[in-house]
Amino acid sequence: KYFRSAWDLLKSWLRQEPSDFTECFWMSLNCWLAITAWSFISLCILQMTGVLAKISLRMNPLEIFSAAFMEELMFRLAFLGPFIFFWGKRNIGLLLTISFISSVLFGFAHGHLYNLFIQGIGGFIICLFFIKACETDYTPSRIFQYRALMITAFAHTLHNAISARMLG
Repeated sequence: KYFRSAWDLLKSWLRQEPSDFTECFWMSLNCWLAITAWSFISLCILQMTGVLAKISLRMNPLEIFSAAFMEELMFRLAFLGPFIFFWGKRNIGLLLTISFISSVLFGFAHGHLYNLFIQGIGGFIICLFFIKACETDYTPSRIFQYRALMITAFAHTLHNAISARMLG
């Protein structure tokens, strides 16, 4: 019973789109807080296991923005965009399955098995916010999902900037 109500709450939350700029801004900050909190927890675990000493992240400001934007295009828009374009948010289970696959690939694309732990789960968190921010009305922005892309790219860029400063 509890699982069923949690599932219904998640579906309801994902289907509610932000209505104005203020909601989009706060959604970006919430997304950033969620992936940063996960990164902090995972880095603490990696520090305890000795893996953190192997991680180095050196990026210039242009790379910080361009990497985040390209990753959002490749791992969020390319995977989730077509499904949301054609079917909207009717099948949340399918969207979460696609998010899982995208996130595993996102984690592996960062290099090592431990990246699946850090970036893979972080990528799944970003996918949740991407789905929530996607527009389901029949406007031209539905094709490219500008709003969702900007919300997640902003949060991802902010996360990369702080991570590069901390780990660089």
